[in-house]
Amino acid sequence: MKAALIAGCVVLSVSFVASGAHAEPLFQYLPPAEYDKPYTGELIIKQVATEQDVRDACPGAAAAFDRNPQSHATACNYNYGTRCEIIIVSDKVFKALGLTYAASLRHELGHCNGWSKDHPGKIPTRVSAQ
Repeated sequence: MKAALIAGCVVLSVSFVASGAHAEPLFQYLPPAEYDKPYTGELIIKQVATEQDVRDACPGAAAAFDRNPQSHATACNYNYGTRCEIIIVSDKVFKALGLTYAASLRHELGHCNGWSKDHPGKIPTRVSAQ
């Protein structure tokens, strides 16, 4: 039962590349206002070196990453109700992808605050490619 609960809580941060080229605009999705706030429970943030490390840490989300070839496995989380654990890639990976740690963290905090993995009300936010 606990494994099923945990698997059901795994969500991911999706970064969308508009045309697949870094010269084009990049988008990250932020949560709607009701979920875009500080998390009040116990928060654990683990930074990992690669997108593969995120996939390995969150096997329940790996299939979702694979369904959209324009997404990147930049972060995921396990929400235990009063405790939320975020796994997020290194700053080096974010920089190489032209994405931001801040937007990805806000996305995951939204999930910690109860935002559904289906991302209702998501706010596409343009990120300038570096």
